[in-house]
Amino acid sequence: MQTLDNQIDTNKKTFHHPDPVEQSVIAQWLFADVLPWQQSTWQYLTRHTDRLPHAMLFAGNAGTGKRAFVYRFVAWLLCQQKHSDPHNMASACGTCDSCQWLIAGNHPNLYQLPKPSTPASYTGTKINPSKSKSPSQPIAQAPSHQPTMSIKIDDIRALQPFVVQSSAGLRIVVIHQADAMTVAASNALLKTLEEPAENVIICLISDSPSQLLPTIRSRLQAFSVSHVTPQQSLALMQKYLPQTASSTLEQASSLSGYAPFVALQMLDSEWYQHRQTWINSWQAVRSHQRTPLQASDYWQRTLALTDFLYLSQSLLVIISQFIMGLAAPPTDIDIKKLQPLPELRQIQHIQQTITQIWQDRQQHIQDKLCYDKIFSTMKMI
Repeated sequence: MQTLDNQIDTNKKTFHHPDPVEQSVIAQWLFADVLPWQQSTWQYLTRHTDRLPHAMLFAGNAGTGKRAFVYRFVAWLLCQQKHSDPHNMASACGTCDSCQWLIAGNHPNLYQLPKPSTPASYTGTKINPSKSKSPSQPIAQAPSHQPTMSIKIDDIRALQPFVVQSSAGLRIVVIHQADAMTVAASNALLKTLEEPAENVIICLISDSPSQLLPTIRSRLQAFSVSHVTPQQSLALMQKYLPQTASSTLEQASSLSGYAPFVALQMLDSEWYQHRQTWINSWQAVRSHQRTPLQASDYWQRTLALTDFLYLSQSLLVIISQFIMGLAAPPTDIDIKKLQPLPELRQIQHIQQTITQIWQDRQQHIQDKLCYDKIFSTMKMI
């Protein structure tokens, strides 16, 4: 059986940029390619600038390039010398004062929440848009390990002077993870949305738009930039990992819900390489070859808790699909090592335990207790 290590290029690439994003990453997003599933929305927005809503929502699955799309749109709106790229798509020039301010991260007409991080070594070097799109340098975002963040009322209040200032030209607000706003923050933003200032566009980005207050959603015009077909997901993944077997890419793409940058990050992540070991550990605990504490100690030394939780969740989905006959098992792992195969209700019990652990982590529970709880649950069933 061919192992995953034989199939995947082990050179690490960055497919995941958690908030706050580094300014150097945003500088690349400004001139990112419009992805195939975003092209119709891009054409509509750039051809109807006289009818743009003052508040827009770009929502959908993580790992589908939403943020790169929004920043390309911001660059185009503010660009002083708009033109078309080689694909005949409207594009920012990359050389005017506005584009250079955006690259440097100091554009006076852009306000971002959260503010980008800027390493001391970043100098805002000029970027050639025609050279910023190499498949070896991923520029879209896959927040599969997105840290918990919260946008508070003080954050929203802080942007008010920017919104209400009287100045010439368009002003743009970009709010990442808008679903992370507290209720108080959402209500504060609501007042701004209800009384839009002249020449201000507010762009909200969300992986979970259902978590936005209904009153907020009702005042936003949503644009589709995240509806990816299985074929589109696979084609993009093949562009970045041309040496990887198509079957491996298809499995990762399906598991990610056809969010290609999540799938690419998954294949490149450390936890993905431990899938068979996880199955073996569960079987060892079930068969009393290892105690739950022994298994817990091993994984505490092997993976960070967040990675272990993602690993567990992904495998439980695969095992459930196999048991229900919905999908063949991946070729690089042996689910039949689990003997007898677990029942669906047992898998659901472990999933519920993991869901509870995600919630418990908000209360800063010790990681050791989380590992112990999972393996104790595995033994009981």
